[in-house]
Amino acid sequence: MEGDRSVNEIAIQHVRSVSDAAIQEATCDSDGVLEAFAEIAMKKQKVETTKKMELKRCSGEVKSTKSKERMVEMEKSLQHYKRKWLEMSVELEKKKMECVEVQGKLVDVESRKVVADDEFKKYKRLRRKKDERAQETITYLEGKIKMIEKDLEHGKSKAEDETEYWRKKFCDLESRVLKMENGNSTSEKIESEVRGVQSEVTDNDKNQCDKSTTDEPNAETSGGRNASHVAELQTEKKLLNGHGIDINKYPEAEPALPEHSALNISSCGGKKVEEGKGADWEERKSQHGTSFQIHLEMNKKPSVNGVSDSGGETVGQSLLEDSNTCTSDSKNSSGDVMDKSAIKYRTRDKYKLINWEIEADMISSFDEDAELCMRAVCALFRLQRSEENVSADWLFHYSDALRGSTLAEFLMDGDRRGDLKKTVEELDVFDGKAREDCKRLAKSYSKQLFRIYQNKEDPFFPS
Repeated sequence: MEGDRSVNEIAIQHVRSVSDAAIQEATCDSDGVLEAFAEIAMKKQKVETTKKMELKRCSGEVKSTKSKERMVEMEKSLQHYKRKWLEMSVELEKKKMECVEVQGKLVDVESRKVVADDEFKKYKRLRRKKDERAQETITYLEGKIKMIEKDLEHGKSKAEDETEYWRKKFCDLESRVLKMENGNSTSEKIESEVRGVQSEVTDNDKNQCDKSTTDEPNAETSGGRNASHVAELQTEKKLLNGHGIDINKYPEAEPALPEHSALNISSCGGKKVEEGKGADWEERKSQHGTSFQIHLEMNKKPSVNGVSDSGGETVGQSLLEDSNTCTSDSKNSSGDVMDKSAIKYRTRDKYKLINWEIEADMISSFDEDAELCMRAVCALFRLQRSEENVSADWLFHYSDALRGSTLAEFLMDGDRRGDLKKTVEELDVFDGKAREDCKRLAKSYSKQLFRIYQNKEDPFFPS
């Protein structure tokens, strides 16, 4: 717009100058006024034409200036867009590279998926096989459990039978003890009666008895003989019990012991007493057989020189005391036998039920049973001592040889080929660390012990 104004001002000034010049010429030359007007008109026309041309030229310049500015702006925009295009091209290349990487990862993932599918199918097959094996194992174990239950039922019935047997045995022993106590009370009554008979016989044979009593050395000798006779009777009685002749088996015969003592007391010539008791003697001898007959024959010894046996009463009392002692010993020994037999049967039934499929089963049993570890040490020691098995893999290692041999000899109580004779409590008293050492040795030599178990090479180790 400023360019257009400057052009118009220039044109107006030019027209004014031309008009002024023409007016001056007109005034100077009146003749040429018309020509001047004509020239003015022509010049005016030229001025207008020039003005139009200038206007066109200015407008063209303005247009060209605007176009140039636009071109500059467009060039700037072009440069900007070129930069953007370059940036986007770089980003595009990066994206292409990322796409390539993603495609590689996708291929890797697909390959891993294929491998995972194969492994899944493989594990599925293995799982199915394991399920089948587990089902077979369950079936097998159920059968085993049924067998064990049958064995337990059998063992239970056997234990009940044994319990019933020992209960009857105990009742029998108790009844025998009661009979023996009743026999002792009866023997005391008979002894008192015999003392009365003794006093009567002494009054009737006063002269002969006075001669015997006045002889003090003979009386002392008789007393000494009676004392030795009592010791001999007690020794013989114990020997008979030790050789299986049970004197307590015949409790009804016990009252005869005081009667025999009374016979010894009155054996200085009292024929009346001998005749009165002889028939009962023969009757009892015929009733009770050999065992009591032997006992009576040992005790049936007459006095020397018809002297009254002044120690007879002492003999009777000693025999009664020995009978009571024997009864209590019999009760104690029978109780010990019952306990040991019961323990033996329980242990035998316990280890009879053992069924180890693999070595690990045996090792787990060692963790639970200390007595089994003790038996294992004894089995290894017995195998080491045997002449048939001398290979190096069976023997104790040199670091365990002394400890294992010491424990085994203690457990077997010196019997190197015998069974276990000590309990766990006795082992703890012997050595506080012995139980753990037995467990350690049993686990260390579990391979050899499992071979012993499989081949049944040791009679005292589970097989």
